[in-house]
Amino acid sequence: MLPLGALLLAASVSSWAQSESGALAPVVIHGKRDRDSETYQSGITSIGKTPSAARDIPQSLTVINDKLLQDQGKDSFREALRNVPGITFEAGEGGRIGDNIRLRGFSVSGDIYLDGMRDIAQYNRDTFNDDRIEVLRGSASMLFGRGSTGGVVNQVSMVPRLTTEQEVNVTVGDGNYLRTTGDFNIKTGDDAALRIG
Repeated sequence: MLPLGALLLAASVSSWAQSESGALAPVVIHGKRDRDSETYQSGITSIGKTPSAARDIPQSLTVINDKLLQDQGKDSFREALRNVPGITFEAGEGGRIGDNIRLRGFSVSGDIYLDGMRDIAQYNRDTFNDDRIEVLRGSASMLFGRGSTGGVVNQVSMVPRLTTEQEVNVTVGDGNYLRTTGDFNIKTGDDAALRIG
C-alpha cells in the first residue's frame, strides 16, 4: 500500500512542476475616501493641535460626532457628554457654577476648549454648530499646557465645505419647548465657501 501512495504523490508533484505559472499585472487603485457621514466613527481628531488620525493619539480618546448627536437628539453640551465613559456630574445650585463636570474624578471646568482654545465652562451650550466633541482622558499638559489630571474636552466647530447645502430644523416639545436651527453652506468659488449657522 505504501508504494502505491508514493507513486501517486510522485505523479502529482511532477504534473505540478510542469504547469506554467502566469504572472498577473499589478493592480493600482487611485482614489480618495471621503468621510462616511453614515457612521458614528470619526477617523480624525484635532486634539493634538493638528488634524491627525485618532489611532495616533497615545491616550484614551472619545470622539462624539455630529451624526451621533443628531440621532440621539442631544442639543446641549452636557447631554452630549453623557456618551463619554468616566464623566460624572455634580449636582449644584444655580448659575454657571451649578453642575460641575468631573472626568476621572477631577474637575474639568478649566479644561474645556472650543476649537483648541480655552473656553468658559458653559455646560448648557447648544451643540448645533459642533462638528464633533473630543474628550481626551488623562493628563494632557503636553498638548494643552496647564490642565487637569482628569483630561480635556474640545468642541470642534463645523467648517465650510465646497458644496452648497441648506438645512433648517424645528423641534417642538413639552413645556413650550421650541428650538429652531439653520445651517447654510454656500460655495462661493472653486476653492472658497461660506457657512452661516
